[in-house]
Amino acid sequence: MLLVQTLNKQMSQKKLLFTNCFDKKIAALIDDNRLTGLYVLEQKGLSKVGAVYIGKVKNVVKNIGACFVEIEGGELCFLSLKEAENAYLLNRPGDGRILQEDELLVQVQRDAIKTKQAGLTTKINLSTDYFAFSLGSPKLGISSKLSKECREGLKRLLREHGIIDSEDILIQNSDMPAYGLVLRTASLAMLEEIGPEEYIKLLQETHRKFIDLVIRAKYQTCFSCLQSPPSVYSKALAYFGTTAYDEIVTDDTEALKELKTETTVRFYEDEMLPLPKLYSLETKVKEALSSNVWLPSGASIVIEQTESMNVIDVNSGKFDKKTASSDSIYRINKEAAKEIALQIRLRNLTGIIIIDFINMKSKEDNERILQDLRRFVSDDHVYTQVIDMTPLGLVEIARQKGYKSIKEQWNN
Repeated sequence: MLLVQTLNKQMSQKKLLFTNCFDKKIAALIDDNRLTGLYVLEQKGLSKVGAVYIGKVKNVVKNIGACFVEIEGGELCFLSLKEAENAYLLNRPGDGRILQEDELLVQVQRDAIKTKQAGLTTKINLSTDYFAFSLGSPKLGISSKLSKECREGLKRLLREHGIIDSEDILIQNSDMPAYGLVLRTASLAMLEEIGPEEYIKLLQETHRKFIDLVIRAKYQTCFSCLQSPPSVYSKALAYFGTTAYDEIVTDDTEALKELKTETTVRFYEDEMLPLPKLYSLETKVKEALSSNVWLPSGASIVIEQTESMNVIDVNSGKFDKKTASSDSIYRINKEAAKEIALQIRLRNLTGIIIIDFINMKSKEDNERILQDLRRFVSDDHVYTQVIDMTPLGLVEIARQKGYKSIKEQWNN
């Protein structure tokens, strides 16, 4: 009995697994024995997200509000002119314009997907699990997930050490274009763990690295890579975020070596019960790649991904919606909304998401399901906005693009 209780406790913890499944190296997030996140480590063509280059503008297309920038290896990338506001130009003083042949500092924001070119930004960002420095507004930002009291305490600490001024503006380096700082959610836990002095030292070290990255651009030739993309293991950790798991577990010696700096990593060595078998990963991955998801009530949701949008349909399943009460229909839709929020995160659906819930006649029930859905997606570390319900009863969601969907990762 004690062994069973111990095993159940271990299985209920949030674990990030690095292992092999269907001959692919994966990182799988397990929460209460459910697969809630998946990341494929081995993909054809390494991701360039996060890499920083000196690029050259090859063409400006004003009617689409964009320009095309060449980076290392002759790759042509897409840069929105809005993303290029206040760009750090290296061949001439900045004047708010982007011209053909301009040399500028860019960072890969999105990998090339199918026929779409990689996406760039000029808002160069250097992020850790705790801090993020980026070119642009010099104001201090603090995670909205922290309480007002915590945010004010962090501001006081930074003021005391001369990092921000009384207006919450980051004290600037005179050799740099304007840049700002964001304190991430995990920074508070880190402050409590190591104390204010070590916290400030770590912040200042990240600050110096960011300044060095930007200033080095002045002395490098065009198309130089100033910051290589992080390793696949680092990207997996960034993909999930440090607050997503309690422990890292791996049966892969290479992963163990790469993750040795993580204090939460544990090596799994039970040959009688391999790690993928322990968590039934093959079954869970198949379900994550399937378009159909069954709900405990007998209803189901069907998820279809297209190039322009993602469509999710809630099916009534085994109950007769013609004779079901309005309360029963609402409860089915609420159950579906909770599962949809999980599936969006698990499958990394981004862009426009359209949900067709079971039709409800009551305006109050429609508003309730919108509020439920907003609450369920609020824990998503990727910015997700529940927009509204259309006159046809379709719910619109917009989720920020970044990494490829699980389906695209798996088929790459």
